[in-house]
Amino acid sequence: MKLILFIGHHKAGSTALQAALARNCRALLRHDVLYPAVDSSGLAMLAGFASGRIGAMQRRTWPIPLNYREGHNALAFRMWSPNGVPDIHLPLPGKDEIGRTITAQIEAFRPKTMVLAAEVFSNFGARGTDLIRELVGMFPQIDDIHVIASLRRVDDYLVSWYGQRLKFGTILKPLADTVPRHYQRGVHFDYRLMLEPWMTALPEARFTIQSYDEVLAQGGSVKNFFKLAGLKPPPPWQTSRRLNTSVHPGLIEFIRRANIQLSRQDARRFREIVSKIALNDALPPAKEIEMFGPVARAKMLRVFAPIHDWLSELTGRQAFFPDIDALGHCRAIPEHALWDRLKTQLLSRSALREDTVLSPFLDGITFLPNIPNLSSE
Repeated sequence: MKLILFIGHHKAGSTALQAALARNCRALLRHDVLYPAVDSSGLAMLAGFASGRIGAMQRRTWPIPLNYREGHNALAFRMWSPNGVPDIHLPLPGKDEIGRTITAQIEAFRPKTMVLAAEVFSNFGARGTDLIRELVGMFPQIDDIHVIASLRRVDDYLVSWYGQRLKFGTILKPLADTVPRHYQRGVHFDYRLMLEPWMTALPEARFTIQSYDEVLAQGGSVKNFFKLAGLKPPPPWQTSRRLNTSVHPGLIEFIRRANIQLSRQDARRFREIVSKIALNDALPPAKEIEMFGPVARAKMLRVFAPIHDWLSELTGRQAFFPDIDALGHCRAIPEHALWDRLKTQLLSRSALREDTVLSPFLDGITFLPNIPNLSSE
């Protein structure tokens, strides 16, 4: 049996890919490809889809359980920390029970190929090869492995990952203040740390390492993955909806301050309202917003250079990221330049203006300079 592993990175189209794999599970099985469930909710949906009891029209809108769509993330969390699984994945069986559940599906469906897709797998390399060997060792039926990874240029990635953490209510320092610790050995900056343990643990595996720009050029994460896997892509209605959209950089400081200054309930309400407000008239393209400043960018370029050299050599390219020099250059619009305009736009929306908690909060906050302290490096 062949195993195809999508190991991330985070914020590289993984949620859309997982949704397409889950909703397309019946068609995949007809081509001897299994996207396995990890718990009873996923098994129930897989059985309903595979048996045809849930009809074609129903499958278009059928609610996919989170632990089927992102069940392999749940498995990765359970393997990483048995007691540290995020609440959104609970209740969840133990890792051994999940392994038995997947094995039972392999025995029942007898697929030629199994797909495991989880951006949380990208964290495994930080602990060496142990978790990687444990994952693959669960399934002795495997005799062929293809590992796929998609990487964003590190400055784009850090902005998107930082926004993702804010979406979940995490209390954080300003982004440029957090950059120095990403210079240390961590998979959110050190892509070699993320990838090399997989290559060490799985020396016979085939690896496809791509930049996210390449993925987008192929039509996005779903079309790109299905092409790499040699599979017929799902119909457009399964891939057109965007999932897990990134926080626009112009809104990051507002959400960061809400997470700090408001109660958890009010901060969540603020995030939900802001995410639904159309601010296209007030928001320039995300790639035009500067979030780091020249000092942090110069440091990032210097520290990332050997990592990028390794990536380029690994993939046989002159430059893995052709625009790598842009990592050292500030973008056109400083984050603070948007503050007053966005604040006015937010306060003009009735959902915020008429809220007795959120309106005073917005009215009272001012922009804090996002100046990194790099003296501790």
